Amino acid sequence: KLKKKNLYGIDCVIHLASISNDPLGNRFTKLTLQTNIIKTKKFIDLCKKSKVKNFIFASSCSVYGNNKNICNEKTKTNPLTIYAISKVEVEKYLKKKSNTKFLTTSLRFATACGTSPRIRNDIVVNNLVMSAILNKKTILNSNGGSLRPLIDIDDMCKTILWFVRYRSNIGNPNYCINIGLNKNNYKIINLANIVSKKLNNIEIKAN
Repeated sequence: KLKKKNLYGIDCVIHLASISNDPLGNRFTKLTLQTNIIKTKKFIDLCKKSKVKNFIFASSCSVYGNNKNICNEKTKTNPLTIYAISKVEVEKYLKKKSNTKFLTTSLRFATACGTSPRIRNDIVVNNLVMSAILNKKTILNSNGGSLRPLIDIDDMCKTILWFVRYRSNIGNPNYCINIGLNKNNYKIINLANIVSKKLNNIEIKAN
């Protein structure tokens, strides 16, 4: 329901809104496509018409899908879920819409972790902790060999603020960047071991 007048005088938009996890995306496919792609594209158009100068989009490392190698920005995208597909589609749309007066940025965030007032228990670290507390053991849905990139919410916020303040210093009208550190790529079994030690060496059960 936003109108052009609602964005009058706004220099920068940080777009975080989406159906933001795979279980919900798979259950409510139509709503996810409408929210994450159709409505987001309309909002991007409105921002451009309203002369917003800086549009920052919260994308995701999930755009790379199941990849055995550490990914960089040149790695081919391979989205495997509706959520990931929606991120790739919006990234492409931003590239098409960007120009020197409408700077667009896609931040491909690693997997968030940590506590919050509205905590999410579907993301890997939080899920392992929840499983350990509720079941008195950490239950893995695999052998734990796959890697997960992690990022703290504080680092996500610092990154967004950097692009709010300094985006104009980057010459490219459209910019896409991975947000995370190689040292924070963990095997799930190693994460489970850390959780186990924190909770008095609770049992780990792997499938």
